[in-house]
Amino acid sequence: MSQEPDAETHEREVRRNRRRKNFPKANDANIRVVCNEIADDLSKNWRFKLHVGGLVVGSFVALVAAIAGIVGWSVSATLTRERQTFEDNAKKEIGTAKEAIERRIAIEFEKENVQKTVELAAAAEAERLLAKTVDPRIQQFEKILNEASSEAERRAKDLKEVVKRTEEDASSIESLRGELARLKQRNDLTALADTAISNGDVTAYRQLEAIVASNDGKENKAAALSELFRVYNAYSLFSGVKRTAAISVDAHAINPKKNKEEDLDADDLLPLLKEEKTPLFRVKIGELLAPKLKQGSFKTAEILADALRTETSLEGFKVIGALLSQVTNHPADGKLDKRELLKWCTENRDQLRKADTDATPTPTPSPVASATSSPN
Repeated sequence: MSQEPDAETHEREVRRNRRRKNFPKANDANIRVVCNEIADDLSKNWRFKLHVGGLVVGSFVALVAAIAGIVGWSVSATLTRERQTFEDNAKKEIGTAKEAIERRIAIEFEKENVQKTVELAAAAEAERLLAKTVDPRIQQFEKILNEASSEAERRAKDLKEVVKRTEEDASSIESLRGELARLKQRNDLTALADTAISNGDVTAYRQLEAIVASNDGKENKAAALSELFRVYNAYSLFSGVKRTAAISVDAHAINPKKNKEEDLDADDLLPLLKEEKTPLFRVKIGELLAPKLKQGSFKTAEILADALRTETSLEGFKVIGALLSQVTNHPADGKLDKRELLKWCTENRDQLRKADTDATPTPTPSPVASATSSPN
């Protein structure tokens, strides 16, 4: 579907046709005359001449530069090709000459005199190289080895010193350990003696005796013997130690007819040796019995021996043992637990019975009230 031109387009077309109608034609005589006049005026104008001259010169220079560029490029390309060709030919010639020289050298080296010359030269060069490069390296290596050897010797010496000090320290430690062990053994022995002395402990006393009788080292045995002597001195009858000063006996509780402990007789006191459970109170009873016992009394000896067999205190062994020795007229020397005296009584029981000094049988004591102890 065609569209009609708009008003503006139509107006432009009208103006264009109008100018075409008004433009003069080239074959018109008037036009030629006018053109000649204009040309004549322009030829006389110097500014126009300069302008036209400048245009001509610029065009010429541009033309020359173009020609020179073309020619220069052509010359440069030609030179580059010629140089490459020359280099290629030179490389070929050099390669050919090198191959020829190498072949010639190989041929020459096959000759005996040349080989000897080369060997001599190589030997001389080898010596020079050894003297120049290898020998200094060897000397440097030897220096390093010597320094390392010296360092190793120094370290070995230091190690020996350390080992020696270690051995000495170990010996000192071992000696110290031995001293500590001996000190501990001695302390253990002292502790046993202290227990025996302070508490009247029969078990501790017998342990010391067992150590003395054993083969447990001369030094240990001597230490135990010295501690045992200390226990003996503590429980000797002549030690002067009295451990019952704070113990008193309630005589009225034992015998209602008596009020003082001095009034109690042997019949009142003997049964208490087995009835009383307190060691020091048994010792007190023994001390009260000492001036009232009858020597040679078989019944008294039997009661005292029975009391010793069940005694648990060294102080009780000392006092009751002394009473039994007094009645039987047999020494109470020897062991603190009076085992020798008890053994003798057992072995001589029949003889003691025959030598009984009691005119008539002693009546069996009636049960009595348990005695009590109280401090003075």
